[in-house]
Amino acid sequence: MKKILITGFMHSGTSILKSIIGHIPEVHEVYNEAKEVFLSLDRKSLSYHHPYHQGLVHESISENKKFILCKEPHLIEHIYDDKYKDYIIILIIRNPLWVFSSMNRRVGAECNADLPFYKKAVEIFSDLQVNNKPNIYTIKYEDLFHNNYKNLRLILDSIGLRYSNDIFDNTKYKNHIADWVNTEESLKNAPNPRQHEAFRTYQINQPFVNNNTPNKINIPLRQLNYFKSNPEIVKLYPEILKYQKISLF
Repeated sequence: MKKILITGFMHSGTSILKSIIGHIPEVHEVYNEAKEVFLSLDRKSLSYHHPYHQGLVHESISENKKFILCKEPHLIEHIYDDKYKDYIIILIIRNPLWVFSSMNRRVGAECNADLPFYKKAVEIFSDLQVNNKPNIYTIKYEDLFHNNYKNLRLILDSIGLRYSNDIFDNTKYKNHIADWVNTEESLKNAPNPRQHEAFRTYQINQPFVNNNTPNKINIPLRQLNYFKSNPEIVKLYPEILKYQKISLF
């Protein structure tokens, strides 16, 4: 039984990616975010530390499952750690204009504290483009949906996952983000973006489409200049150079 860990910068599509892969029948999806999962000796259950109350959670695993799927966006800098050497890791990154627009809207202010972390995430992502690791796969959010999920399909094929086209059709499923969120209530009306898990639950149950649209950009000049001044970011996303100040603040 293999473990799959999805990581990537926040608001880059980690939840979308996990939900798509979680639709594959041979995959056991851990709904809550988990930094690490522990399999029982008989391979019939797993444990992980709950992100909300920090207690240890135990889940049963059906006999037909061959993969355990979990995700945690904050592990980018730790993917080379020894404890993850037996994991299959998928690292996803997204254009910073939309990443930080989403984060800014979520809190109603400039999210500048995470700028260095984004820079580091891009550096690791770019390094992996050159220095491939056998257990680590990379994908850009913008390439996730391109040509009927072609790039994602290549990753799934390389991992050895058996899937059908149904996994890309989100209308066939009801997705969960956290076990302390009432999914039914979250789906009735779009929650306030500041209700983090409830809003994410609503979002992840919308059709899987590329949401990098110009009307969603909300970037103050300070953030925009930070991206433009960083060679690694510009190399990965050269289109950011054409943007000027675009902000609701």
